[in-house]
Amino acid sequence: RPGTQKSGLLSEGKNLLNIPDIFGGKFETVETALGFTNLSSSPRELNPDLEFSLLSNEAVVTIRPEEKTNRLMLLQTLASGVQILPPGSQNYSNLRCSPDGEYLTFEQGEEVFVMKVPNGKPEAIFPAKSKILLDLAWAPSGSILAGIVLDRQTNNREIFLFDAKNSRHFNQIEESLSEIGDYQYPFPYWAPDGKKLLFSSGNEINYIDLSQGKVFQGVVRKNFDDKNSETSTISEIVWAPDSQSFAWVEARGQARDKLDFDSNDFKGYSLYRVCLDSVGRLVEDTKQRYVSSQTIRLLGFWTNDRMLFLEGRLKSQKISSNLWDLSEIFHAKIAGPAGNNVTPVKLPILNSSDSLVISSEPIILPLEYCFAFKNLENKFKNVYNAGHGNMNQLFCDQLITTWFVGLKTPTGLQSRWETFNLMPSPYPFPERNITYFLDLSKSVLKPVVELLEAYSLYRFEISGDLKKIFFLSNSRGPLTLWTGALDKICEMNLSNFREMEEEKKSEEDEQPGSFLEQGETETEKTWDTSREKQIPDKTRAGDSPFLQKLPPLGGESGEQEKSLPQENKGFLKTLPPIGQ
Repeated sequence: RPGTQKSGLLSEGKNLLNIPDIFGGKFETVETALGFTNLSSSPRELNPDLEFSLLSNEAVVTIRPEEKTNRLMLLQTLASGVQILPPGSQNYSNLRCSPDGEYLTFEQGEEVFVMKVPNGKPEAIFPAKSKILLDLAWAPSGSILAGIVLDRQTNNREIFLFDAKNSRHFNQIEESLSEIGDYQYPFPYWAPDGKKLLFSSGNEINYIDLSQGKVFQGVVRKNFDDKNSETSTISEIVWAPDSQSFAWVEARGQARDKLDFDSNDFKGYSLYRVCLDSVGRLVEDTKQRYVSSQTIRLLGFWTNDRMLFLEGRLKSQKISSNLWDLSEIFHAKIAGPAGNNVTPVKLPILNSSDSLVISSEPIILPLEYCFAFKNLENKFKNVYNAGHGNMNQLFCDQLITTWFVGLKTPTGLQSRWETFNLMPSPYPFPERNITYFLDLSKSVLKPVVELLEAYSLYRFEISGDLKKIFFLSNSRGPLTLWTGALDKICEMNLSNFREMEEEKKSEEDEQPGSFLEQGETETEKTWDTSREKQIPDKTRAGDSPFLQKLPPLGGESGEQEKSLPQENKGFLKTLPPIGQ
């Protein structure tokens, strides 16, 4: 107004970034202690990053919200981040980058798009308002993606195959697939060569050969056994590295308890390996069939003709936790050698002095560790508060279990395997299961999984070269995306915090004790037992010496510890402080 002083209010929220920090304070978190890189800081903005997909070992595509909708950003470790898609009329979601980093699929509202990264023009895969995407997956190589959609008019589930490079559907194959019927599970099982794939309904497996343009229906079928009143489920499927055979696990029977899982409730598990001939017929290697009364978790293939799996009695945990240590539950095994109908492959040497002996029975391997980390307990659990006045919250509707398996693997064995488990609840690891064979000892790997659990880092990915970890963290309030070397987690140097901790301690010493009554001295202070209820009786970090070293995620714990009696101070050191 005329005659008044100039307003000191900010015209836009982003102008907060232009205010200089005259105090020069340190903002230390566990990520900076590890020497990790904050990808969200370039470009520097107030908005959080809500989701991401790995484009390469050095770049990710993220979703960043605006006032009404969101936009897509390309964040890089070696360069500044850039916007690749501005805010649209509806929100972006469900990012999936192709393995070669050339293409990106995403949803805008309920429409599915594909684009070339970073400057391509988004292209709709289906006519507007015709389909609802259930799931999709890129071929391991090339530009083809496959998935299942729900038709809005017929309410039928339909398989689709789309070539992003040539912008075309495989119409002939899609028409053949439409005659097969409905699909209960939307996960496509791609062969490593990118030319074959499988779809399963839980009771049968259908095979697609793209090179021949053919569909082979019901190459595996499991039906209800009226005689024994026994149901069976195809729980897992894994392709061999040469794409010439695949293995699958059958679970017989069903859980008796709808809340807790126990493998003893089932009648057994069977492991099969089958080879495909040129006309789509299956040739089972009966010599490798394996039957067990305990849970079989199919990991992958040790060689082209030897399946690698876990076996043990699996039960629900008594205390709910995202991290499962199954090192003492499971045994790692290799299936027996191939029969006469396939070419046997000699087992590789594990180390310089020992080699495995060929036998018809499965071979037990030395398993150093086996950790399973679940991102969700159910599909509707709130995962992250992404700031913005509690208006933006990150939900995840995909159940993902990441397995870290400590095995001395042969040279050439792929280090990452992904499958989809069709077992229903209460099986603890349904849907997506990603297994990593990392060249890390247990002493190095255990702090990694403990860090994920203690700081609730549910949304993370490991780079293709298995050297870096990317994760979303709310240590600074809004979600930010960080990356760093896996092996750095055990090499954290706390020297950067000593000066800061000493300054905090001196400031706390100048403050009066929070529990002192008037006229009471520090030595005369009495402990009010009612306050003990404010202190949890259990730590999330367990008694890990590694997590005792971690800095707080934005919270102050010194004042709290100062107020406690001496016998309780040691306990607080095991608590990982959580951000405000």
